[in-house]
Amino acid sequence: MKDVRESAKVIGNTMRGKIDYDAAAVIESLNVFRDASARFGELFPAGSETGEETEAAPAIWEDREGFDAAISKWAEATDVALAGLPDTLDEAKPVLGSVMQNCKGCHDDYRIEED
Repeated sequence: MKDVRESAKVIGNTMRGKIDYDAAAVIESLNVFRDASARFGELFPAGSETGEETEAAPAIWEDREGFDAAISKWAEATDVALAGLPDTLDEAKPVLGSVMQNCKGCHDDYRIEED
């Protein structure tokens, strides 16, 4: 999860203009997202919803179909970005924005916010 968080920072800071657009760094971050999306469901198996201090919301287990669909949407947006990442930040923003919106959408519904 730390790799995903760090990759999200790279993409987010790039989109905000806090760091220069570096397509190679963005692609590296998107590859982290792709790898994570392939195994995310395995991180939350049935029966794991209790007993650990976690930011995972009960909705993951209560709405497993929705959770899996959210992961799939994030993975699809990531694949689209990897298939044709534009050369400039202005051109890349819509594609990266879709990836980050899908990332955020999962957090909104399936993560307990830290105080």
